[in-house]
Formats: sequence, C-alpha cells, structure tokens
Amino acid sequence: MKLGLKQGQSMVEYTVLLCIIVSSLLIMQFYVKRSYSGRIKEEANQIGLQYAPGHTNSWIQTKTFMNATTYTGGRTEEGENVPVGMTLTDSQTNVTFIKKEAVDSFAVAD
Repeated sequence: MKLGLKQGQSMVEYTVLLCIIVSSLLIMQFYVKRSYSGRIKEEANQIGLQYAPGHTNSWIQTKTFMNATTYTGGRTEEGENVPVGMTLTDSQTNVTFIKKEAVDSFAVAD
C-alpha cells in the first residue's frame, strides 16, 4: 500500500515541476522578444537616416526636351527625298526624371 502512495506522490512532484518550467518559459518569452526588438532597433539606428512618413521632403523634377522637324516634299537634311504631297516628321524626345528625398526631422518614440 505504501508503494502506491509513493508512486502517486512522485507523479504529483513531476507534474508540479513541469508546470513551473513551462510557466517560467512563458514569462521569459516577453523579455526575449523585448531584447530582440531592442537589438534590431539599435542596428537600424547605426545604419543611418531612416525614412519617416510625414517628416520627409520630396523634390521631384521632370525635364522634357522635344525637337520636331516636318518636311513636305523635297529633300531632308539627311538627304532623303520626300515625294511631293507627303509629309515626313522627324522628332526626338528626351525625358529626364529626378527624385530626391531628404529627412528634415525624426519622430522620437519613448
């Protein structure tokens, strides 16, 4: 009879020990997550200036250059012969798109 009580008591002890280990791991997960997030933030700050929505100035410049020459009958500058009554249009277009962004200030989180 005493042998059955000892087995039951050791089973309860193992269960309590398992509950303590599981609860300690659950509590520690918050500290591990916080530590990991802090390490990522520290690395991001070491990289340099970060994009901050609402605190970024954008400067966009578009330049378009267009040259069009129309020939109606006769010879072109390149020496091509354009028949009378036909129109030849030679056009060249150059588009330049420039976009620059600058950060004027940062939002500081506590």
